[in-house]
Amino acid sequence: MLRPGGRPALFRNAFRPAPEVAGALIEGHARAVPDPPFDWRRMTNPDSCSSGFAQAAQGIRGTAAFGEPEEWRFGWHPVRTREEWLDQVPTFGGTGSCGSFSVRYSAVVLSAVRTC
Repeated sequence: MLRPGGRPALFRNAFRPAPEVAGALIEGHARAVPDPPFDWRRMTNPDSCSSGFAQAAQGIRGTAAFGEPEEWRFGWHPVRTREEWLDQVPTFGGTGSCGSFSVRYSAVVLSAVRTC
């Protein structure tokens, strides 16, 4: 149970690989999965979670139990080997010919203070 003043937080790590890596991921995935359940072009955009967070924010507002939702972003930039990337996202595909590469991330958080 969340008491007044408590703060739930929804978060997602939105990845943004370098343009040449994003291009290879998009191309490789299109060849391997011609009709994917998601669009790689959107997945490699740092704002890829904006629409989902906008819906969640609207739901939080609709409860009248929380203050105005706030969105925070925290960038981080690890260097990943191909194996580390595959361990992280084993079902995404399209990364088999990569060596190692750098990926920029933004940890995106939506949070609101409970008011009642």
